[in-house]
Amino acid sequence: MLRLFEKGIGSFIKQWTSKLRSKFKSLTNVNKMVSKLLRSVLSKIKGIFIMLPQSKTDYLKVGQTYIAKKLLLAVIIFGLILLFVFNRFIYPWAEGRFWTPEFVVNYDQHQYATFTGKAKLLHSDNKVLYIGQLEEGRISGEGTLYHPDGYVVYQGQFLQELYNGYGERYAEDGTLIYKGNFDSNMYNGEGQLFNRGYLLYEGQFRDGLFHGEGEKYYINGKVWKKGTFGAGKLHGEGKEYSPNGKLFYQGFFIDGLYDGFGRKYDLDKNKVVYEGHFHKGLYHGTGKVYDPERERLVYEGEFREGRYHGEGNLYNWKGQLLFQGYFHQGTIDYFRYVDVPLQVLREDFGAENAVHFFEHHYLMDYPDLDLFISVENPVDDPPKVHKIILLGEKNFLDTPIGMSMEKLAEHYEEQESSFEYFIDEEKEIILQKLRLPLDIEALHSVTYIVNEDLYIRYYALQREGDVIYYEIGGL
Repeated sequence: MLRLFEKGIGSFIKQWTSKLRSKFKSLTNVNKMVSKLLRSVLSKIKGIFIMLPQSKTDYLKVGQTYIAKKLLLAVIIFGLILLFVFNRFIYPWAEGRFWTPEFVVNYDQHQYATFTGKAKLLHSDNKVLYIGQLEEGRISGEGTLYHPDGYVVYQGQFLQELYNGYGERYAEDGTLIYKGNFDSNMYNGEGQLFNRGYLLYEGQFRDGLFHGEGEKYYINGKVWKKGTFGAGKLHGEGKEYSPNGKLFYQGFFIDGLYDGFGRKYDLDKNKVVYEGHFHKGLYHGTGKVYDPERERLVYEGEFREGRYHGEGNLYNWKGQLLFQGYFHQGTIDYFRYVDVPLQVLREDFGAENAVHFFEHHYLMDYPDLDLFISVENPVDDPPKVHKIILLGEKNFLDTPIGMSMEKLAEHYEEQESSFEYFIDEEKEIILQKLRLPLDIEALHSVTYIVNEDLYIRYYALQREGDVIYYEIGGL
């Protein structure tokens, strides 16, 4: 009946509007004509209802009661108007404000395609998919998204089905994964990331990755990394801490690695162990190494890939200069000093601690460096270095003292020569220095030619024993 009423009233108004437009085409103010028409219609309706019944035929008998037909008609018309207003205006306005309508996705889509307000979207099996705001049938505004198994996946702001604005993501067990700002489903802006309920990161995000100022945490809640992040890694100035909260590194990072100027700290003493330049996490460039126990400088100079390499200064436990010169792969570049004049040697190594004289040469003792330097003493020429004997814990060319002769052969692949050396006065001094027995008849040696001018010779107590010392000399 309501639709018939709407159709009747609508056709009536359209009919008269059409007549007015055809009759008054030359008029520019159509609103005046429509207004005149409405007044005429209302006047006729008013006349009908104001006119009192004239005879018995104007009444409808219901039992012993007579009801005016005009009154009955008025009630019907009023009811239709009320139903029309409720259906067109009141119900759509109230729906989503006073109750939450339910729609089945892909089944009731035509019903909620233009709906705006709070709604509940269901799967075809009536499991809840979403509860929240819709805007013209699209998921936009505040809402909660559910997994088919019933747990909350996301709660917060949406924009056309995408996480957008502030929101919270949850895991299957209900633990929080992330809370903060989103942009098109991606973490963007300020937020907090969690791992099994523990705070993993707090700070700025871009496109789902750590980007900007932030802090990364250990599982115990202590700060692990703090500073400027880029694409998920520290990139720029930052700090790194140990699990117990002690500062481990402070400086610059590139792609999560120490790169640029920085300081590395000893975790027990909270003292600097290195300050200088890094590259890809290693000491590289100029820097200084410190002994945190004695708070003294150990080395200052150039580094390459984490080791002393280039020009530098080495200091003893008292802080006194031991050596000033060139280094190679973590140790003094001894090859550089073979066959150099004694004066040049002393400029870099300083004065020797003791001297042992022999017929044609003498041994200069440098105990702080665990080495002897053999100097030839020709009659007509100035003295020059003949060989350098390395003791202690030396590791030159990645062949440390203590390496077995078998491993040594694998390292060099080709053996140049093997020889048994009887114990002479020079070797007695070396054995005493190493605190080895002097009743040994001979030492086994293996010599490798490094290049056409230099050799390196390793000594062991037996043919298959371990290296006890080695020497570097010129051919």
